[in-house]
Amino acid sequence: MTVFTMLVLALVTLYCFARGITDFRAGRRYWGTIGIMLGLGLALIPMPQTVVSIDIPARTQARQ
Repeated sequence: MTVFTMLVLALVTLYCFARGITDFRAGRRYWGTIGIMLGLGLALIPMPQTVVSIDIPARTQARQ
């Protein structure tokens, strides 16, 4: 995942939270709930990570 993608995802998440709080304060409870739930959903999605695995060969018996 690139830095740009992570930045856009963070900005969208913050926007959803801010919009949800604004809607709650304006009395639009339904839209406020949707905005906060979307913000939570975006904040809690798992991020892909690069995993490196190293295979170490098994130790064999002593050589003669």
